[in-house]
Amino acid sequence: SSGLPLATQVCQIDTTLDFGTVRIGDSPFQLPRRTRQDFIMPDAQETENITTFSACREYLGESTISFSEAPPGADPAGTAGAAPPALPAGLLFSFSLTAPIRTATAAAGDLFSARLTERLRDFDQKVLAPSGARVEGRLLRVQTFTAPPEVVVVFSPRSIRIHGVRVPLRANWCTDRLSYGRRRLKGMTIVLPLPGENNAGAFRFRGRQPVIPAGFTTDWRIAPLPSAAPAQ
Repeated sequence: SSGLPLATQVCQIDTTLDFGTVRIGDSPFQLPRRTRQDFIMPDAQETENITTFSACREYLGESTISFSEAPPGADPAGTAGAAPPALPAGLLFSFSLTAPIRTATAAAGDLFSARLTERLRDFDQKVLAPSGARVEGRLLRVQTFTAPPEVVVVFSPRSIRIHGVRVPLRANWCTDRLSYGRRRLKGMTIVLPLPGENNAGAFRFRGRQPVIPAGFTTDWRIAPLPSAAPAQ
C-alpha cells in the first residue's frame, strides 16, 4: 500500500468500533458504544481518540391530520372558535425560559418552553398574543468544548400558544434590541448558527456544564413560515 496522502500528515489510522445494544425510547438498537482511533504521525508520535455514546435520545415529532373543513381553532362540536391570528414576518418579540436547561444532560432535539415577556403586537399595534403566552421550541445543538470549558446552545422557537391554540412560528435571534444584555450571564457571548441551523439563535456559555437559568431572556424577529409548514 502507498499509505495515506501526504496532505493528511498522518502515517497510519486505526479505528475500532465496539458495538452494543442501546435502548432509545422503547426500542433496542445496535450502536457503537465506544469508538477508538489511533493516529501515528510521521515523527513517530501517537495520538489516541476515544468517543463513547451514552444518554441517547428518541426524537419525536408531532403531527395532526384533519378531514374537516373547519378552520383552525374551531370547536369540534360545531361551535366556531376564534381562529389563531397570523404572525406577520418582521415583528419583534422576547421570551424568557420557564425552566432551567442543564447542559450536562441536554441534547439536540430536546424541547424547551418559555413565555412572552410582553404582548406581541402587529404593525398596527393590535395585540396578537398576550404577555405570558407560551412559546415552545427545540434545541438544535448542545456542543461542549473543554479548552476553554464552554457550551454552545442553539435555540429554535417553533410555536406560540394563543388562547389554547398552537400557532406555528419561525424566528431568528434579533440583534436590534439586545434586551438579553440586561440579564447577561457572566462570560456569555453570542455565536452565529452553523449552516442548516435556520430560524435559530446560538449562544455560548462559559464554564463546565453550565446551567441556563429559568428567566434567561432573548430577543427574536419573526421569519416567514415555509409553505404549509406544520407546528412541531
